[in-house]
Amino acid sequence: MRGGWWAVAVLATGLGGGVDGAAAQAPPAGGVPTPGEGALPDSVMEIEGLAVSVESRLAGAAATRAVTVLDRGALDALPATTVTEALTWATGVDLQPRSAAQADVAVRGGTTEQVLVLVDGVPMSDAQTGHFDLDLAVPLESVERIEVLRGAASAVYGADAVGGVIRVVTRRPGSAPRGRVSLEGGTFARSAAAVSGEGGVGDWTASAALRLDRSDGHRSGTDHDQRWLHLGAGGPVGGGRATVRLGVAARDFGAAGFYAPFPSYEETRTRTLSAAWRRSVGGAVVDVTVHGREHDDDFVLRRGDPAFYRNVHTSRQTGVDVTLRSGSPGPWAWSVGATGGRDDLESTNLGDRSADRGAAFAEVGWAGAVAGVRAGLRLDAREDFAPAWAPSLSGAWSPSSTVRFRAAVARSFRAPTWTDRYYEDPANRGDPNLAVETAWSGEAGVDWSPPGPARVGLTTFVREARDLIDYARPADGPDDAVWQTRNVESATFRGVELDVHGVAVGPVALDGALELLDVASDETGAFVSKYALRPLTRTVQVGARIPFDEGATLGLRVANRQREGEVDRTTVALRLDVRFGSTRLWTDVTNLGDASWLDVSGLPAPGRAVRTGISVDFGG
Repeated sequence: MRGGWWAVAVLATGLGGGVDGAAAQAPPAGGVPTPGEGALPDSVMEIEGLAVSVESRLAGAAATRAVTVLDRGALDALPATTVTEALTWATGVDLQPRSAAQADVAVRGGTTEQVLVLVDGVPMSDAQTGHFDLDLAVPLESVERIEVLRGAASAVYGADAVGGVIRVVTRRPGSAPRGRVSLEGGTFARSAAAVSGEGGVGDWTASAALRLDRSDGHRSGTDHDQRWLHLGAGGPVGGGRATVRLGVAARDFGAAGFYAPFPSYEETRTRTLSAAWRRSVGGAVVDVTVHGREHDDDFVLRRGDPAFYRNVHTSRQTGVDVTLRSGSPGPWAWSVGATGGRDDLESTNLGDRSADRGAAFAEVGWAGAVAGVRAGLRLDAREDFAPAWAPSLSGAWSPSSTVRFRAAVARSFRAPTWTDRYYEDPANRGDPNLAVETAWSGEAGVDWSPPGPARVGLTTFVREARDLIDYARPADGPDDAVWQTRNVESATFRGVELDVHGVAVGPVALDGALELLDVASDETGAFVSKYALRPLTRTVQVGARIPFDEGATLGLRVANRQREGEVDRTTVALRLDVRFGSTRLWTDVTNLGDASWLDVSGLPAPGRAVRTGISVDFGG
C-alpha cells in the first residue's frame, strides 16, 4: 500500500483514536475501581472515569501526561490472547515480535532498553537485556488493565524510563467464588488452554490463573511451547492490607535467525515474587514492597548441535521500596521514598556480575479547580556508575469543561546492560566502556472532550538524547560485519501523536491513532543502526466495533506502519465475539490481507492466521 497510507491517515484523523478509547468508557458499578492488589505501592488518579496509576505516586493529582489505557473491556475486544499481542494496538508502542514467544517493545521511538515494564508497580525490565522485558509471568487472564505512559518518567521510576513506561495491573479478586475455563485452536497448529479462578474467606481473597500455549510456528524454527502460572492473595495484616503475588513462566521456542543466521533454540524461565503492605498512619499512607525476579535463559546457537555454541544466563533482581505519601484530601499532595536492591548475573558468556543500587525520590503536586502542576526529583546510585539525577515538571490547565492543555519536561537516563557491555558471539560484540545515556524530553498537548463519548488528544514531543547506546556497524562494511555496541554522540527525536476515540456512528464505535516521528543524528551516514536509530516513523490505526443481534460483536482494526529505512506495510485484524449466557465464542483473524514484510530479525513475519476459542464462566 505504498503511498496509499494517506487515505488511512485521513480516515484516522476523522474517525481515529486507537485503543485509548478505553479511557472514555464508564467506570464499573460502585465508582472508580481500586487498582489490582499488587498495585499497592502506587496511587490512583482518574482519567475520564478510569483509574490510572502509572503517571504519578500522588493520589488525586491532575492528569498532565499522555497515557494510553487498555482496560478489561478493551482487552477482551482486541484480537489478542497475551499481553504482548495486546500491546500491538497501544498508541505509541512499537512491538517487534520474532515469534509468538519473543518480542521486543519500545515506546515513542525508543529502543527496547529505553522502556520500563512494571507488573503491579514492580519492575520487570531485565538487568541483562531488554530482549527479556516481555518475558512476563502474567497470563492475560490475570490482567485488569495495561497502562502506557508515553514519554520520560525517570523522575518517578528511575533508569530505563526514557521512551515510556508500560504498567500491567493484575485483577483484584472478589470474595465470591468464580472462574473461567478456555480452549483455543488455530493456524500453525496453535493450541491453548487456560483456567482461572478467584474467591475469598472473610477479609482474605485469592486468585489463580494457568495458561498453556503451543504452536509449530509461522516458519521453520519458530515453534513454541509456553506456560504461565500466576497466584495472588491479599488481606488485613498489622492494621493495613497486605498482598502477596507469585508468577512463573516457561518458554521453549525455536529461535532460528533471531539474533544471528543460525538455526537457534532457546528456553527461558521467569519467576517473580512480591509482597506489598499499605497502612494509613495519621494523615499519611505508608507503602512497603519487597520484590524479586529471577530469569533463566538457555540459548543454543545450533539447535541440533548444542556443543557448538551455548549461552546460559541466570539474572536476579531483588528490591525493597518504601514510600510515604499524603493521604488526606486537599489541593496539595506529596510523596517521598527510597528504594534499594541488587542485580546479580551468572553467565557462561558475560561472566558472573553483581551491582548494588539505590535511589531516593520525591514528588509534590497541586490540583485546583481548573489547573494542576506536579514536580518530581529522583537521584539514583549504582556501584558501577556515577549517580544519575532525574527532575520533572508537568502541568495542566482546563479553560473549560471540555478542553485541557498540558505540558511536561523531564530528564531521563539508562545505564548500559550487561549484554551491552560484555556480550560476544559471532555476530555481536559488547563494549565494557559504554557510558550512561541521558535525554531531556519535552511535550505539549491538548485534550478535547465534547459532549458525548468522543475524545480527542493531540500531543507533540521532542527528545534530545546524549550518548545513545546502539548496536552498529560501518555503512560501507561487509554484510557479515560484527554488530558493535557504541555511544551515539547525540540524536534528536521529534513526534506528533493524535488520538481520536469514542466516535459513535449509529451503533458502531470508531477509534484510531496517528503517530509521526522524525529522527536526526550526526552519525547516521557513517554507521548502520541495528536498533536505536530505526524506530517507527509513521503509524496509522483505525478501529471499529460493530454490534449485532444475539450478543455478537465484530471488532476490526487496520494499521499502517513504516520504519526508518523500510517501506510501509498495512495489516488488518478482526475479532468476532459471540456471547450467550455464561459461554463465549470468539474467532480472531490476524494479517487478514496476508501482507508480507520482514520482522526485526530480517526474516518473514507471519502471514494470515486464524484462531478460535471458547470460554465458559462459572460461579458468581
